[in-house]
Amino acid sequence: MLTSVPRNKPEWQRCRSVIGLLPNDRDEKSALSYKRHMLRHLSFEWPVATPAIRDAILRAIDDGEWGKYHGQFTDELLASFCDWLSAENTILCCSGTIAVELALRGVGVTTGDEVVLAAYDFPGNFRAIEAIGATPVLVDVEKNGWTIDPTELDRSISDATRAIIVSHLHGQIAAIESIKTAIETYDGKAQPIAVVEDVCQAPGGKVNGQLLGSFGDVAAFSFGGSKLL
Repeated sequence: MLTSVPRNKPEWQRCRSVIGLLPNDRDEKSALSYKRHMLRHLSFEWPVATPAIRDAILRAIDDGEWGKYHGQFTDELLASFCDWLSAENTILCCSGTIAVELALRGVGVTTGDEVVLAAYDFPGNFRAIEAIGATPVLVDVEKNGWTIDPTELDRSISDATRAIIVSHLHGQIAAIESIKTAIETYDGKAQPIAVVEDVCQAPGGKVNGQLLGSFGDVAAFSFGGSKLL
């Protein structure tokens, strides 16, 4: 946990407050020494450049495929991703945020509609809703999971609700089955509520053996460097 530390403190005191030195380690030398020790032993190496990854990168460069959105390598990726997820189709986008926007447009969200999502969510999902001209409607999160609390959905769903974004945030698996059961109550609406899964931060996660991303009407994934791959 990071804490707010006043900037007018000496550096060694700020280090001690943030990295959690023991109370009796109050001298400057100990604090700065511990900081250097922690930084030396923290690993930020990504990606892991195995021989197979290096060969694939060189093949992409040699074949003129580097940077292409459509080509041999991307076609192979999309095909294998479809097989892995048992999906009908996949589309390659430039980011997870654009994937969520396209997913919302694909299920029919338009200007004036409401889209339900967690009050604590990735900012890109709010921007995707705004880009369409729809209105984000927040629902509280579960106490221990930071994902949508299915018991709170009644407060957020209305006749204008067109879709719900279910984010599996920080690798935490949302209660997707309970969420789907909860919105089935509203099947009598003129427009059914579409389920968009945001699996950008939890690819490979499963519920009762079923992969995340296969529960909703459409799902967004990401290969960004900060994601859980």
